[in-house]
Amino acid sequence: VRFTKERLDIIREETKKDQCLITLTSTIINGWPDSIKDLPVEIRSYWSYRDELSMEDGLIFKGERVIIPNSQKQTILDQLHYAHQGVEKTKLRARDSVYWNQINQDIEKLVKSCPICQEHQPSQQKETLRPHEIPQRPWEVLGTDLFHFQGAEYLLVADYYSKYFVVRKLGQNTSSSTVIRALKQILAEHGIPLKIISDNGPQFSAAIFKQFAEQWSFHHITSSPHYPKSNGFIERHVQTVKAALT
Repeated sequence: VRFTKERLDIIREETKKDQCLITLTSTIINGWPDSIKDLPVEIRSYWSYRDELSMEDGLIFKGERVIIPNSQKQTILDQLHYAHQGVEKTKLRARDSVYWNQINQDIEKLVKSCPICQEHQPSQQKETLRPHEIPQRPWEVLGTDLFHFQGAEYLLVADYYSKYFVVRKLGQNTSSSTVIRALKQILAEHGIPLKIISDNGPQFSAAIFKQFAEQWSFHHITSSPHYPKSNGFIERHVQTVKAALT
């Protein structure tokens, strides 16, 4: 156990004063009952891992971890979080040496309320990914993207419902007007969807593309700039199409 002799002496003395741990000590020494209903209420939370509990030199152990009395929890928490590392790193330190009921929740609460950690955490937290709703019918919601393959640019359009996709070779010209012309051909063949989802590339964010969406009566949604995960459906289809072309 990673404690100085002085710290162990303090934990040993506080264990003798903690009413819950006094009851737990007596139960470990005298033996556990056959049913949890026969246990005192204050130590029933230890029932599920009773086989791991033992006594050694006035200390209660769970495996190789010392069970900390209530009066010493805050001191131990401060030591665990001394380096101001995150929740998981602090939990890893605790797993080597100390234990008490709800220790993980106490560590999470400590780290989240630590003013130093809050001051130095990244200022821009990633927003939680929200999956797209599953369409009710084919060709209702489409994803679209451009990709480069063997010296040429291609336009990919894929259906969110059926996963059916269409590819058009654009050559070297990837202007908004070229992309719109290719999209018009595809939509003329298969129908106009309710929604088209694309990245925030210049071809799709241009004013001319906004006019195209208004004229053809579909809702255009763009994903977060520089964050392709938010349009993962079409990104995955790009990989599939490239593999097929190869």
